[in-house]
Amino acid sequence: MLMQGADTMQPPRAPSTAYANYVLALLCLVFVMNFIDRQILAMLIEPIKQEFGVSDSGRCRSGC
Repeated sequence: MLMQGADTMQPPRAPSTAYANYVLALLCLVFVMNFIDRQILAMLIEPIKQEFGVSDSGRCRSGC
């Protein structure tokens, strides 16, 4: 017994080049934003430590 419509099915199409480029650009943008976010935090860690009076050992320098 043959299934009706089984011979008319076509394989799925590959995504268009424009869509693939869009996804690649979006992923690159997310990567760059993540990198910038981490760099900003690394640059501000010393001023934050001084502002709150903490050291790497976690002890408060201002006599808390």
